Amino acid sequence: MTSRGAPLTVTAISAVDGRSTIECWQLEAPVQLSTVPGTEGGSTASLGPITSATLTTVPAGFDGGLHNAPRAQFVSFLSGLAHITVPGSDEEAVVEGGINGLIIAVDTPDVSKNGHRTIFPGNTPTAALELPFPEGKIPAHKVLHSGPCPAHRRPKSCSTSGSQ
Repeated sequence: MTSRGAPLTVTAISAVDGRSTIECWQLEAPVQLSTVPGTEGGSTASLGPITSATLTTVPAGFDGGLHNAPRAQFVSFLSGLAHITVPGSDEEAVVEGGINGLIIAVDTPDVSKNGHRTIFPGNTPTAALELPFPEGKIPAHKVLHSGPCPAHRRPKSCSTSGSQ
């Protein structure tokens, strides 16, 4: 979770020179103190408009294969585990559903030839909300570095293969 007043950082599956890449982005939307009844005192960040919302659920062990993002969008993993890799690179993001489950996927077919691969190695199904950006407009951001943001780095003592 990002602390109040800090910028919102999100792992992005993006594209550079026709190839998918994993980057850590800082969005312009800062994390603020909520004043909304029911969440007052908690943290909030405006993610901006979306065009629709789709709930997707895949079984444990599912392999999504190599694919492009169908459209520029936020993906919020609600439960489960996603392991994302890109061809020709050691870059990977390990996304656990829940509080740190938000990523951006913008490696659409028009900017990335091969896309990325997502497998779901956990022991439980993975549920995700896909939240497309209106007209594919990517939110204002700056690239902090290549590779995932800290919340999505593989723990040194953890394997996402599903074996113990």
